[in-house]
Amino acid sequence: RQLDPYTASYAADLAQVLTALGLAENREEDLARARDLAREAARAEPYNPQVRAALSLVYLLQGYVDEAVAEAEAVVRANPWDVGAWEQLGRAYVGGAQYYSRFGYEQDAQRLLEMALKLPERVEEQAARRRPEIPWQGPALRVTPALRLVYGQAAYLLGRPGEAAAALEVAYKDKSLAREAAPWLAAALTRDGREEEAREVLRLY
Repeated sequence: RQLDPYTASYAADLAQVLTALGLAENREEDLARARDLAREAARAEPYNPQVRAALSLVYLLQGYVDEAVAEAEAVVRANPWDVGAWEQLGRAYVGGAQYYSRFGYEQDAQRLLEMALKLPERVEEQAARRRPEIPWQGPALRVTPALRLVYGQAAYLLGRPGEAAAALEVAYKDKSLAREAAPWLAAALTRDGREEEAREVLRLY
């Protein structure tokens, strides 16, 4: 770090490494240092989406769920046309909800899951604001299979298996997401009374 003290991405990467080490070895000093580094990186490059996403991940892994979600929302505000930022926000919602649920904070978990369900609508509303004169070189903003995965996970965790299965089937058909979507889809189909379809999904994966 002393060799390149102004590179925010270096601090963000180091923060993630220290988080992994701190969690593995239960060292609070590493976790605290990781949070400090991540905040430093975000202050140095507040409009760098990779840096802000790294900060969100550090917070989420350490259980600072509201901070993780706030950072993911900040990435979306800074890059509203970047579909990857919206996908990362969805993962923060679902990951945060699972963390809260694990420790019995069901109301907080439900709040995040309901926010995840609203993501497709938010993306469509943002996409409708697109004007041809606004330059954008990345993929078009749309409701992607990854966002359908998030929606399906949230619907399943909220006890809406039929709705979850419909969204998860879209994600499952995407080769890059099939392995991640398969267990969620099988669980949703089973809860929806479609055991044979669930077995077929699990047979393939």
